[in-house]
Amino acid sequence: MFPAFGSTFLTLLSVSGRNRAGRRMCRVKCLLCGRTNRIRLYYFVSGHTRSCGCAKKRVYPVWRIKHGHRPRGRKTPTYYSFQSMHERCGNKKYPAYAKVRVCEEWSGEHGFEHFLEDCGLRKPGQTIGRMMDSGDYSPQNARFMSQAEQQEEKKKKRQFIHNTLTTVLRTGPYSFKEKTRRNK
Repeated sequence: MFPAFGSTFLTLLSVSGRNRAGRRMCRVKCLLCGRTNRIRLYYFVSGHTRSCGCAKKRVYPVWRIKHGHRPRGRKTPTYYSFQSMHERCGNKKYPAYAKVRVCEEWSGEHGFEHFLEDCGLRKPGQTIGRMMDSGDYSPQNARFMSQAEQQEEKKKKRQFIHNTLTTVLRTGPYSFKEKTRRNK
């Protein structure tokens, strides 16, 4: 057994043949977990490969992990909703969201952590929604809802607009009663 050059966690067990591409291969043993792997001899000698992969968990700085909802580039459903919410708001591609904003608490460096505190984890079949499907995204106005709940919020919004318009048209300056009084 020969130790590797530089600071690595691998020990050379044997130099074996060549791979399909004609590269020289060697068998190494990880000193941390005891696994044996077959890697290119050049990677071992140059120090390119330093462990079997188990050292990455130990060496990777813990302070770099903010919230743990984007491990190795894969997003959790909660993080995906958070990112989509930010992408929609103020984007020309989504005209319905042109004037919708995300609150300052949910934006910035620790925005996702505050969002997670306020809304919690997203359950399967839910997406982020707003009350009466109007207003900005904020802790008081947004939460995770099912598709049926979001349709109910849209229905409430339509009913509110209908009732408001009906009331204004009945009692306002353009009402039918006002016209008949003016004509007399």
